[in-house]
Amino acid sequence: MVGLGRSYWRAGATTVFLALAVLVATPSQIRSAEDLDALNKQVFQLYRAGKYAEAVPVARRAVSLAQKLHGADHPQVATTLNNLAGLYTFQGRYAAAERLYERALAIREKALGPEHA
Repeated sequence: MVGLGRSYWRAGATTVFLALAVLVATPSQIRSAEDLDALNKQVFQLYRAGKYAEAVPVARRAVSLAQKLHGADHPQVATTLNNLAGLYTFQGRYAAAERLYERALAIREKALGPEHA
């Protein structure tokens, strides 16, 4: 093993850590992440079909699940809030949309910094 650099071992350790994280994750956690992905896809499909009223409750469930999985200040929550705000915008619910856009922006600025594009 002599001659292999630290970066090689760091990469190997990272791979092992990620594999262990998957093994330790409960089936419900994995299913929940898959559920969030499915909800986001459903919101997008309803949005593309112009079915904004039908998409809103699905988007709300996505926000709730993202918060449950990641915590209130996670960028994934910001994405789901942004999606819901977009639906509100298309419904003419501008005040509600603005509050969600502002919250999503605050989450992203906290996570990525105020100068991030």
